[in-house]
Amino acid sequence: MLVSMHSKLQTASGPNAFTLHLPVPLSLNIPGWRTQLREYHDQDLCDFLEFGWPVGYSAPTPPVSTQQNHGSATSNPQVIDVFLATECLLGATCGPFTVNPLAVDLVTSPLQIVYSRSGKPRVVVDLSFPHGTSVNSGILNDTYLGKPFTLRLPRVDELINIISQKGAGCHLFKKDLSRAYRQLRIDPHNFHLVGYRHNSSLYFEVAPPFGLRSSAMMCQRTTSAATYRFQKMGFQCTNFIDDLAEQNSLHTHALLSMH
Repeated sequence: MLVSMHSKLQTASGPNAFTLHLPVPLSLNIPGWRTQLREYHDQDLCDFLEFGWPVGYSAPTPPVSTQQNHGSATSNPQVIDVFLATECLLGATCGPFTVNPLAVDLVTSPLQIVYSRSGKPRVVVDLSFPHGTSVNSGILNDTYLGKPFTLRLPRVDELINIISQKGAGCHLFKKDLSRAYRQLRIDPHNFHLVGYRHNSSLYFEVAPPFGLRSSAMMCQRTTSAATYRFQKMGFQCTNFIDDLAEQNSLHTHALLSMH
């Protein structure tokens, strides 16, 4: 189905959200989001959730593919194996393929492994490689889909304001959404931009990957809308990409699962 959606969208005049409106498979309650965000300032958000987030690649020439992964990935193939098994099972990655299944050339970027402070490995698609001709090189920082856009992340002052309003002894809760990026879906029109190789097989991402320049923007806009929904319930909340801090635990699960 995903390959077919990509093929249909290659003849469309723009992003899926503005043209064919083919719903992407995901678990979010889109009607609920639309109802609760009826007065929200970001009116494109629900369309991007339902029909996929465009990657935002705008360079006049296609990016250059890379055939080999970085050393951190090739020296730890078992980490990549676990990652792919999990992500394919959860519908965030599509593959493996012996040949490119898409209607246009699949751009492949190198995989690498980075480690968190706790030592947990994270698989990253290095969409900034090669420098100057990568996928990220064709994604502008100050515009999105031809419109001026700057990603502004909340500062610690917003959390301090919540504490100041509620006073000493107030209860605060913090949650890191471990799969926040991976609950979202990118525009099927752009599947060919987020491919990679492993063990002689091809894969492409369905969810925004770590390493894509526009992924943080997609996540921040989504969690900001979730924060708005929570505030409409009468609670204090702020968010920083996939981290949310709130003043009351009531209804927290419903918010943080982003359903």
